[in-house]
Amino acid sequence: MLSKKTYQKTDLKSDKEKQLIEAKAVNESLSMINGHLSFYGNLFNESVLDELRQCALLAVLLEIRKFDHVLGQEFKNASAVRVRGAIIDEIRGRDFLKRNDRKMLSTLKKAEKYLNSQLLRTPTDIELSEYMDITLEQLRAYQMIDVTFEDVGMYESILALDGGDEQVEKAYLISRVKESLESLPDNIKKVMYLMFVVGLSVPEISATLSTTDTIVKRIKRQGIQMLKNNLKVD
Repeated sequence: MLSKKTYQKTDLKSDKEKQLIEAKAVNESLSMINGHLSFYGNLFNESVLDELRQCALLAVLLEIRKFDHVLGQEFKNASAVRVRGAIIDEIRGRDFLKRNDRKMLSTLKKAEKYLNSQLLRTPTDIELSEYMDITLEQLRAYQMIDVTFEDVGMYESILALDGGDEQVEKAYLISRVKESLESLPDNIKKVMYLMFVVGLSVPEISATLSTTDTIVKRIKRQGIQMLKNNLKVD
């Protein structure tokens, strides 16, 4: 019986080579990071977005060091998950919503529930805005806030099931979402897969599916609730 060979890891890269690899990893990740941040563009000002960008860049830097400065597909996949987690970690550590915004979000949810029961279907944005007596632009701004914090809420809830272990939380989130995707309707499954597994932003998903950001946001909200129900989280 052959014995299993073991190898001692030897780091042959110089400090200068490591610095060049880190710089390349950061530069190549900028497009992916900005794609994630574009989802929050209507919610946060440029100063906050820049802070989130710095958190994401630090996540990439830590990830390439974790991978012993080896660039490859595994690193890219892992860093994409790490970036999403870093951004959400930063958001959930802050209280961005003003009192009036929280009140309006509550009104939005009640309006959607009421109109859905009256119309026996999902209300359109126009119907919602007219019922709430606000403009379409105001409605979509609140929808963006709502879907953003739904994202954060689901992330926190799923992590709570596993104790929030920093080393496994991002991979755990991906695996749990993958397991539950199969039970979703096809149109919702596509959006949730592209968002949580592939890591695309709302504008990228809209372009991929030849639809609008508003429709993608609405489908995402439905999908998040279904996933939370499937995963039995609050």
